[in-house]
Amino acid sequence: MEIGSGKLILLGLISGLTSEVEIAREAVDRHRPSAIGLTVTAEEIEGIKRWNQGNEELPPYTDFDLYYMKQMSRFGEVRLPSPSLAFLVEFAERAGIPLVPLDMGEEEYSSLYIQNVSPISLFFSSMFKSRRLRKKIQGSAEEVVCELDRLSMYPDGIAAVERERERHIASEIVSHIEENRAFLAAVNYEKAAKILKLLEDEKQ
Repeated sequence: MEIGSGKLILLGLISGLTSEVEIAREAVDRHRPSAIGLTVTAEEIEGIKRWNQGNEELPPYTDFDLYYMKQMSRFGEVRLPSPSLAFLVEFAERAGIPLVPLDMGEEEYSSLYIQNVSPISLFFSSMFKSRRLRKKIQGSAEEVVCELDRLSMYPDGIAAVERERERHIASEIVSHIEENRAFLAAVNYEKAAKILKLLEDEKQ
C-alpha cells in the first residue's frame, strides 16, 4: 500500500510461534524497509532489546499466556516474548534503522480502560474468560488467534478499548509512512485485517 510518497508493508504475524520468524525474515529480505513499526510500546521494545542481549528476565506467565501457549503449541514451538518480534528488533538494530512503537503507552491505555470498563464488567469478564480457558479451540493457527481475539472482546467496554487501540495503531502507521521509503508495520495477525480496513478508509 502506498500513502503519499511512502510505501507500507503490513505484516500480520502470529504471536509466539517460532515459525513466524521465517515470515519476518522473508519480508525484510524482500522489501528492505527503511523503518520498522511494532504493535508494542516503547518500553516493550526496550525490554525485547534487553531480552535479545540476555539481560531481561520475563515476568511470570499469566493464566492467559499459559492457555495461549497450550493452544498454539499444536502448530509448532511457542515462546514469549514473540520470536518474530525479537528477530525484527535485532534486525533493525543491526541495520541501523528506526524502530517505531505503534501501540498506546501504558498510561494512555490504562486511562482508556478505566473510562470504558466498569468494575462489574471486569468481574463478569474474568468469570467468562476463566470458563473459556478450559476449552480447546479448533481450527488452524490463524483461526485460533482470531477466535481468541473475538472472545477477548467481552464485555462491550473492552471491545470499545480495542477499537480505539486499533485506530491508534493505524494512525501511528500513517504518521510514519511518508517519512520512510518503505515502512514495515508488524501487527498481530488477528488485528491485521481490521487495521488494513482503517488504513484503506484513511486513504480514501
